Amino acid sequence: MESGQRCQSAVPGSLERGFYKDKTGHIKAVTSDKDLEWTETNLDIKMPTLSSVIDVDKCRSFLTRTLSYFLFKGCTKSFGVLLDGTVQFTGSDVTMVSWSFMTLQGMAFFVGPPTSFLMEYFSTRLLGGIGGFMIGAGFLCQAFIADTVWKLFIVNIISGVGFGSLLLIHTVGIAHVFGDSYGTVLSISTVISAAIGAICMPLLLDHWLQIYGISAATALLGALAWNSIPCGLLSIESEREDVADSVSIGIIEPDTSNRESTAPTARQNAFLAHPLLVFEILLRPLNFIILFSWSLYLVPLGVSKGYSPSTAVLLSSTGGAGLFLGKALSVVVFYFDWKHNSPLLMSLAIIYVPVIMVYDLTDNFVCLQIAAVITGTITSFYSAWVNVQIRYIVCGEHFRSAMAWSNMVAGIGVVCAGVISGLVHDIRGSYEDIFIFLSIVAALQGCCLIPNLLWVSASTDCLSTGQAEH
Repeated sequence: MESGQRCQSAVPGSLERGFYKDKTGHIKAVTSDKDLEWTETNLDIKMPTLSSVIDVDKCRSFLTRTLSYFLFKGCTKSFGVLLDGTVQFTGSDVTMVSWSFMTLQGMAFFVGPPTSFLMEYFSTRLLGGIGGFMIGAGFLCQAFIADTVWKLFIVNIISGVGFGSLLLIHTVGIAHVFGDSYGTVLSISTVISAAIGAICMPLLLDHWLQIYGISAATALLGALAWNSIPCGLLSIESEREDVADSVSIGIIEPDTSNRESTAPTARQNAFLAHPLLVFEILLRPLNFIILFSWSLYLVPLGVSKGYSPSTAVLLSSTGGAGLFLGKALSVVVFYFDWKHNSPLLMSLAIIYVPVIMVYDLTDNFVCLQIAAVITGTITSFYSAWVNVQIRYIVCGEHFRSAMAWSNMVAGIGVVCAGVISGLVHDIRGSYEDIFIFLSIVAALQGCCLIPNLLWVSASTDCLSTGQAEH
């Protein structure tokens, strides 16, 4: 409020009353004309506002990231439900359709570097809004236009680019707003997303599929995914807040005063400045090969073992519960600063391989559900751990470029998951052999984890010379 302005009562006909600060700084109620005269001539009256009680930027950043990741996780977790129907709709085979689904998920990570570059010149709200529109449009096109596998590839690329822009924008936004609490907050956001999206979305989509068929179910999924648009438009302008205040959406005029010496150096030398980043990033494609192949083929595996689709989809929901537990475990690990706890991390790596082998060794549905919970927990935990850990091994100057390149390498893992696992199925003729392949990948992931645990004294300080000051 302006100086001398007072907070008026809402009671009609009453004396104009409000609150004021006395000479000692205490807030008191206006009870007389003398008090009113004092407030008008000497003091600023400031009533508590919403922004003074809660941090609106933190709430907005958390909620938009949670909703957008819920949609991403729910959609990708539901591809196993759509797989057989999409194969029949397009007249293709499992390998090509699986590859197209993985292309969506891969593009969500491949677009990291381009999105990071565009964030230097365009409003993140503009990029986020466009990305949200592309997500829903891709699914709607898949429902009504993609009657061949090549059209399916194109629409999945469209949706993947949209998801990718949103994920990077919201991740950078949370890191900017929450600072040192980034790991805990991001893990909590992911826990909520996994709890709702990964568990409920496959069941919801299976219900739509049984009632409306493959095209209408996919269209409804696209309509639901269009909730990404407000998530993008409400994103945080983390990099250029001074410009964002005057330009809410659209092209941002770049500040070129230090662009030549600072920004390109950060993008080019992130790996040299932080050598541990190389080992962290190697874990992401291996983790994503397991995560997305396991999510895609869990329901078809249950059907191949003689269970009905309605029963087999429970494996996907049970696995979703495991994903939730893994994210919850990551919250505990980062909250108590156990991110370099070698016994915990290696124990999970050791039991990872035999648990995945259970899918090949038994047809008992209860055992398969137990294996799905444990696999989902370990896979989800490692996914969150590697993703969040990057924030603690690079400086603020390199964080955005490090996340962008990390996402791109993860996209390689996603694409490889669809191609390799689909070929394993087509060559061997069994979904069980896919899980044997995944157990081998899990063993390789455990080997790549060792260098990360040995270098426990990782620092965010740049090691290369000639970097920007931090």
